[in-house]
Amino acid sequence: INGNVSYKAPREATLEEGSQIKGNLDFTPFNVRKEGFKGFGLFLISFIVLAKLLALLVTGFVLIKLVPTHSLKITDGGAANFGKDSLLGFALMILLPIAGILLLLTGVGYILGIAVFLFFIFLMILAQVFAGMIFGVLAERWVFKKPHATMNLKNGLLGILVFNLLALIPILGWIMALILTLAATGSMGKLAYKHLKNN
Repeated sequence: INGNVSYKAPREATLEEGSQIKGNLDFTPFNVRKEGFKGFGLFLISFIVLAKLLALLVTGFVLIKLVPTHSLKITDGGAANFGKDSLLGFALMILLPIAGILLLLTGVGYILGIAVFLFFIFLMILAQVFAGMIFGVLAERWVFKKPHATMNLKNGLLGILVFNLLALIPILGWIMALILTLAATGSMGKLAYKHLKNN
């Protein structure tokens, strides 16, 4: 063979008698099992991300269609009072788990403690949906110069899609996702408090 040869294989090749390579022979070990695990891991992560995104989009669609008034109040409220709702959301994310733990430790209030934790988990799931919707409203107001834009089916679902894709970006995407999730949590907490107060 006139020239260099580069190859990957589980084991180094053995040249037959009389074979000659005039250039350099570059061998890179290839672990079939390890590479297979890498491929499966990448497939599994991609599947989870896509499944989560689809679930959030379906949830967003259902919320906008079934409870449009509450969805509009949460989304537009979070966009209008972004800073205050983010602080309120931060407080709720800290206080609710603490309240749940304290109730569980009392023994008597363990059922209420479990209820608080279930409510917290439910709140965090919905917060990811409404965070995307808030992102959609803010993007339409700031990027497309529509200061009076409100949540609708189009910007709500597009917001969820783009928000979750941007959230995959290390550091900046994570910070953006956290802040918007806090704003959504605060907006939902505020609406829940008003609803309980009026009833």
